[in-house]
Amino acid sequence: MTAALLICWCGAVLVWCAPRMPRRLSAVAPARGTVRNVIERIARKRRRERFEGLLPETCDALAAALQSGSAFTAALAQCARTFPEPMRGVLIAAFEAIRAGETPAVALRRAGASFAIDEWRMLVDALDATLASGGDVAGTLRRVAATVRARRRIELRLRTLTAQGRLQAWVMGVIPPLMLLVSQAVDPVGQQLLLRTSTGWLILLVVGVLEVGAVLLARKILRVEL
Repeated sequence: MTAALLICWCGAVLVWCAPRMPRRLSAVAPARGTVRNVIERIARKRRRERFEGLLPETCDALAAALQSGSAFTAALAQCARTFPEPMRGVLIAAFEAIRAGETPAVALRRAGASFAIDEWRMLVDALDATLASGGDVAGTLRRVAATVRARRRIELRLRTLTAQGRLQAWVMGVIPPLMLLVSQAVDPVGQQLLLRTSTGWLILLVVGVLEVGAVLLARKILRVEL
């Protein structure tokens, strides 16, 4: 008897919810798309950071292969077999483009264009100038690797020095909502003046705009760009 009542109750709930599900799903869809965009942005950022971290080692490996007597295309193929993604995909794309008739500089520039990294542009420009003048490609690659490592050390140092400021900015942005919740628990009567009057909503709007502006300004000031 109990099982039958439970089944009937579940069926009634499904019948009641069925007409309302499309509206609920349509309301959730924009939020789901926003979450997906955020996840994709984080994934692209991490992929870009991995690519940037592999760049000095790639330059050293290419230089070592060239110094051992390999041609530039053979050095690219050798590094493509040894390095992980995303560097492997870029090197394979450049290798195939060179075999199709493109110059090394053009092939490398197109292969790494999606990452938009200044160090990669510097590498391509240095290789283009060295190959055009017949200079020491291996030496150029090692100098580029040393430059990239120096830039990364400086960037890491700057991020370490500004870490406390970034944390303080986020704390300043989180404290007002938390204080609003605490005020709701401590003084619910006074809290209603904020939530049920036009003056209270105006105060909340002004505070919210100031908080968002302060956090964005702090992020802009503390952003590390080399």
